[in-house]
Amino acid sequence: MKSPKTKFVVILAIGLPSIVGIFVFAQSPSPSSTSSQELPFHLVLQCATVDATKLKEALKPLPSPTYRFQIGAETVGTLPADNSLTPCPAHFSGSSTQKAKFANTTALHDFLTAAGL
Repeated sequence: MKSPKTKFVVILAIGLPSIVGIFVFAQSPSPSSTSSQELPFHLVLQCATVDATKLKEALKPLPSPTYRFQIGAETVGTLPADNSLTPCPAHFSGSSTQKAKFANTTALHDFLTAAGL
C-alpha cells in the first residue's frame, strides 16, 4: 500500500500544474463588450399615444426599412408588419401598434427623446 506522503505528492504534482494552467490560459472579459452600447434594440410600442408630428420628426434620420408606425390610417416606414401583435381598442384611434429597430442604445435614446417619449 502506498504511504500517505506519496499520495500527497502525486495529488500535488497533478493539482499545481492544473491551477497554474488555469491562470495562464484564462482570459479576462473584454471591457468593450457592452460599454460601447452597440447592441441592437427592437422597440415595440403597442397602443401607445404619441404626438404624430414629433414622431415623424424623430423618424426622419432613421432608414425607412427599420421602422413601421401606424398612426391612425397612415402607415409610416417599410418594416414588415407584425401580425402577432393584437389590434388596439377603438379608443386608441389616433395611435396604434408601432415598431422600430435601432442599432444601439444611443440611437434608441435619441429617438425617444426626439419623439417625446
